Amino acid sequence: MSRDSRDTTLRQAVEIESAAPAPWSGVTLVDLFVSTANLNGQALAFAEPLTSGGRVTRRTYAEAAETVDNLLQRIEEIGLDPGSRIALAMGGSVESPLALLAVLKAGMVPCLLPPWLPAGDLSKALGDSGAEAVVTVAALGALKPAEIMRAACAMDDGPRFILAFGDRLPAGVVPLSDAMAQGGSSDFFNVFDASRSRPTPVLTLSRGPTGPLWIEHDQEALIARGLGVVTRANLGSAEAILSTLAPLSAAALATGLVPALLTGATLHLHGVFESAKLLDQLAMMSKPHLVAPAALERALLQADLLGGPAVSSTLLLHRPPARMDQRERARRLDSPVIDLLALGEKGLAIGQRDARGVPDLSCAPLRVPDSVDGALVLEMKLDQGRLLLRGEGVSGRPPGSTALNWADAQLTARLDGDRLVAVEPSASAR
Repeated sequence: MSRDSRDTTLRQAVEIESAAPAPWSGVTLVDLFVSTANLNGQALAFAEPLTSGGRVTRRTYAEAAETVDNLLQRIEEIGLDPGSRIALAMGGSVESPLALLAVLKAGMVPCLLPPWLPAGDLSKALGDSGAEAVVTVAALGALKPAEIMRAACAMDDGPRFILAFGDRLPAGVVPLSDAMAQGGSSDFFNVFDASRSRPTPVLTLSRGPTGPLWIEHDQEALIARGLGVVTRANLGSAEAILSTLAPLSAAALATGLVPALLTGATLHLHGVFESAKLLDQLAMMSKPHLVAPAALERALLQADLLGGPAVSSTLLLHRPPARMDQRERARRLDSPVIDLLALGEKGLAIGQRDARGVPDLSCAPLRVPDSVDGALVLEMKLDQGRLLLRGEGVSGRPPGSTALNWADAQLTARLDGDRLVAVEPSASAR
């Protein structure tokens, strides 16, 4: 795809009925989802591989829109007020993005809670979230999130309602699997007007000095990060994204769900990680954009996937502490390798490796859709070793500040020129 056609795709992706000063100002994730469902409802939206029980879950955008409305109705039936918080304790399954979109469409606040956290952290995070309900699943591999969340909710007067997908649910848990049933309709699905609920933030967990800490993200900030990923990975319309990341962090959303909604791509979710299953999944796909944690970098290199011809690009997510000057070098670069550095849930640095395979996470401004005149997604600088951020893609800014005000990432960094080569949490964040 040429740069001009990519810029055109990005502009079209964010033109959602109302004019705005910035391309995505006032746009929500539900707006993007509904717009794609209306424009290309028969395109595949979400998919996951064959499960041990022989189940394959797939949804076109039109089918996903119907399922989101079914889930929305079930959520509204428990009687929570708009603006209420709902913890989503799920994994890498099709149900995860559908539940997130349903909560947002209901005008409520999703709190993305990894159910595999240690019991103490899970209890603290759930209590601090202020959630009044939990949406979870019966099983994630050997883990039983519905049972875990029921026990957590019973402590310290936790959320009153637990809803879950799957079979053999604990007593008192409201089943949601029937909301996944498909009505069989493939008609044009015009739900744009119904989707214009009050925009609510998305909450994700970061690591604070005393344990898990909730970070609030405006949906516009998540969209800004997703646009940065689309630009750097050269992601075109109707392509495939294969993500091994559960959609429970800002970085996972910005590399999976958000780019898919922006471009009409298919988001393939991997679920509980299994290397053999991942290779099988890749063998059945045509050059997806592969999203994986940096911990898998060496394994991907050994499987000839890092920069290999079987993928359109490889997106590696790093988390501090990270040494960008000590990365694996691909034998050849038949496809781009994109490094993404999660900046404590507050931002996402994005850079494509050069022809030698060297990471290039530049502090220079990242702008979209045009690199010169586009809106500022992220800019970084050092102040006495501390990493500062600004841009539309920055979350957790102090009250009253704007995208042009510098925010402390609670990280220390070392540069080579303007490139990040080492990042670690600052002493105050440990």
